[in-house]
Amino acid sequence: MSAHAFDTQGLEYCPFMPVFGPPQVMFARGKGTELWDTDGKRYLDCLAQNLCISVGYDHPRVNAAIESQMRAIQHVTTMYYHPGPAQFAEELVATFPAGHDWVVHPVNSGAEAVDLAVLVARLHTGNFDVLALRNSYHGLHFGAMTASGLALCRQPIAGAPGYVHAHNPDLYRGAYGDRVDGYLDDIRRVIDSSTPGASDPAGASSAILTPASASRRMAARFCSDSKNSTALSAIAPPIVGTDSRSA
Repeated sequence: MSAHAFDTQGLEYCPFMPVFGPPQVMFARGKGTELWDTDGKRYLDCLAQNLCISVGYDHPRVNAAIESQMRAIQHVTTMYYHPGPAQFAEELVATFPAGHDWVVHPVNSGAEAVDLAVLVARLHTGNFDVLALRNSYHGLHFGAMTASGLALCRQPIAGAPGYVHAHNPDLYRGAYGDRVDGYLDDIRRVIDSSTPGASDPAGASSAILTPASASRRMAARFCSDSKNSTALSAIAPPIVGTDSRSA
């Protein structure tokens, strides 16, 4: 099989659904920070793979842990318990703020995490509208697809209801460059024109912050003060829900 042309074996279409167009290279194996395609050409992986935290390919500790788990038991339905996920949940919750009964709900993908986050935010706040960002990617599921601010992630059908988009506060390529007030004004306009709420920036902090940090903090306040907007999406899967009953 060529590394640069997907062999469809006579089919008129590729049976594998590519996210960002036809595959341009076919990787066969990896070691450390390097990859080899099916033609044996070597690459240096500067990406660490899309949306993943990479510890390197063929890592001996990772391989040993996977092999040990597979030899013990490869799958346990959530109808039952296994010490691995239980311990992970305990360690994760221990890092959260005290005073709440935190619950860990593992999912299989970022898109599922986004859909769950929107569901929880809507239930908690009683609000419905979701403020997402242009140029963001959240996944290809129905709700996550609608939250994504990229045309190549959309299907030619109506999206999930309740999502609106504001400019991404990108320091380098954003519509307003490093002007925090430009992004905040855009968020106000989106809330005022595309949701049942009205933004109220009263009491906004005047501290000097980086554009992304300032925009996130201020946008969360606007969503909270609007009484209707539910959530603010980040560039990656996390979505921050805002309680309309608090500042």
